[in-house]
Amino acid sequence: MRHLFTAIAVLITAALGAQTTNPDTVCVNASGVEYFVNKTTGSTYSWSLSGGGTIATVQDTLISVDWGPTVGTDSVYVVETNSFGCVGDTVALGVTREPMPVADAGNDTIIGYCSTSSVQIGPSTVDPTMTYTWSPAAGLSNPNVPNPVANPTTTTTYVLTVSSPYGCSTTDTITVTVDPAPIADAGTDQVICNGQSVQIDGSMSSGTNLTYSWNGSNGFTSTAVSPTVNPNDTTVYTLVVTDEYGCTDTNTVTVSVVPDVVADAGVNDTICEGDTHMLTGSASNQTSVVWSTSGDGAFVNGTSMTPEYTPGPLDIANGTVTLTITANGIAPCGQDTDDIILIIHPKPVTSPIFNY
Repeated sequence: MRHLFTAIAVLITAALGAQTTNPDTVCVNASGVEYFVNKTTGSTYSWSLSGGGTIATVQDTLISVDWGPTVGTDSVYVVETNSFGCVGDTVALGVTREPMPVADAGNDTIIGYCSTSSVQIGPSTVDPTMTYTWSPAAGLSNPNVPNPVANPTTTTTYVLTVSSPYGCSTTDTITVTVDPAPIADAGTDQVICNGQSVQIDGSMSSGTNLTYSWNGSNGFTSTAVSPTVNPNDTTVYTLVVTDEYGCTDTNTVTVSVVPDVVADAGVNDTICEGDTHMLTGSASNQTSVVWSTSGDGAFVNGTSMTPEYTPGPLDIANGTVTLTITANGIAPCGQDTDDIILIIHPKPVTSPIFNY
């Protein structure tokens, strides 16, 4: 608290007699307040108080007073005795003790990191006779009003100083905590097969009391934390998280859709015993193919689309064999198969040649 120090000069002369100056004003509990009179050579001075305080020090024409904690008006008295032993009239100075102003900075509070998050601070009741000053000024709409709007970028403790017209002042503090900015985390990119579903996950986002909003490039929307999606094509999903203070952040995740693998072994065919068969298979969206047989024949280049198949003895005996192409899809998709039936006609058995 700033103490008010008042210097009042009281001139006492024999011609004029005693005179009283205008009253003084101090704050309650003011200490070391000095009062003095002009020195007359050869004179001595006797000081006293009517109450409300105590004389701390006396140095002839100068005293210091420690005033008490109560509001009221009292007097400082001085009596001069000159070198002839003549005693002058008592000179009095009225001193009014004013109450300390009340500083109420408000309750500590929390705001969000974003520029739209702010809070009004200061007292609920304002005394228009008082002067209000805030420090630091950073983040305040006006540091010289009772109730500024606070929007600091980092957690800040503000000090409110309230001063009365008499110079009495007191302080109070309020801490405005700035919550960290929310961070949106839409998860890692994913790959699915056509027709599959997958869960996209925003649960790793951080912030206070978050709400979630998903929007897909295919028109998908959701307010779930981790919704399930089943796009037909590769789709980008945007996650917007909003904290309780209205601050937002965004992040995206891409769900890539891999087309289905399709295998085609060709058309059924017929060969004769002893012949080989050139297959005409095909496949789309595949990484590799392999041919297999239900019989005992053999393939040449059995991992190509068009291998050559030679029927085995069992194939010939059965007169038919099923040939299957298996195509492996692009990860994470699986396989697709297709087959043809190859009919094997036996060679004719010609009778011996006879003569007549």
